[in-house]
Amino acid sequence: MKNNLPVTDKEITVNDDVSILSTTELSSAIKYVNANFVKVSGFSEDELRGQRHDIVRHPDMPQAAFKDLWETLQSGESWLGVVKNRCKNGDYYWVDAYVSPIKEKGKITEYQSVCTKVDKEVVARAEAVYKALNEDKTIAALKKPPVSQRTKLFAGFCLALLPVVVTSLINVPVIYTLLVASVSASLAWGLTTWLTRPLYRSRKMAQQIIGNKDYRLAKYVYGGSLNEFATIELALRVAQAERHAIVAWVDDAATTVFEASINLVTNTEHATGEIDKLYAQTNMIAVAMNELSATSNEIAKNAQTAADATTRANEETQSSWGHC
Repeated sequence: MKNNLPVTDKEITVNDDVSILSTTELSSAIKYVNANFVKVSGFSEDELRGQRHDIVRHPDMPQAAFKDLWETLQSGESWLGVVKNRCKNGDYYWVDAYVSPIKEKGKITEYQSVCTKVDKEVVARAEAVYKALNEDKTIAALKKPPVSQRTKLFAGFCLALLPVVVTSLINVPVIYTLLVASVSASLAWGLTTWLTRPLYRSRKMAQQIIGNKDYRLAKYVYGGSLNEFATIELALRVAQAERHAIVAWVDDAATTVFEASINLVTNTEHATGEIDKLYAQTNMIAVAMNELSATSNEIAKNAQTAADATTRANEETQSSWGHC
């Protein structure tokens, strides 16, 4: 793994309205970065193009996170996660990264990434989890199977009913005690199932959005647990990230087209100005030619007048000689 050094303790804050865009080859070589990527990372566009995307990888990022990223992308699914990146000068910035495989005719041709500002609460949780992963420490919350909300609610009902059942069954035969306890438990379970039906329906829809993958790390980093609510929250974040990615890429394309049109207008205006200059110069030449022609005519006329005068003078002279 690439270990980019040195690093500093200075954080660069990504603003709410900033989208950091990039596209990479399947080999992770950078094909395109937008102006925000250049501004936040501190690298120039020339320094980034053709380089592997891990040029901005921060040493604090655990290998497990990127392993999960590449496994997800190569399976043809999009990946959402919290990433700490390193700037050229060693500073760092946290982002919410949404990376998608782009397909043509069913084959993945490139990867697109959209990074945005991430909540401080999520950053704090990610920082603690990534530190533990780098130190090979076991994260209990990620290892133990999650207890469902339905189970928790059922246990709560049973505990609430327990004093009532115990009090009402004092000096009652054991068979009646077991019967009442069974009926009470059945009612509690039925009520729990009925109350949690909307939750499980929402979880099923959420699972369809994020796919069949477990996403344990992402669920815990974003939601602080692995329960149904964490699954739903992750699905909402994925849907939001996907929508934002579409808007960001459309906006970036529109900006590119706008800048190209401005350049075209500028070049056209420049060309028009040059044509106007050429036209003005042509007119000046035409005027000069006219003046030259007029001058030539005047010179010819004067020359003819002089010639006529000379002829008359000669005639007069000859006439004078004839009288002598």
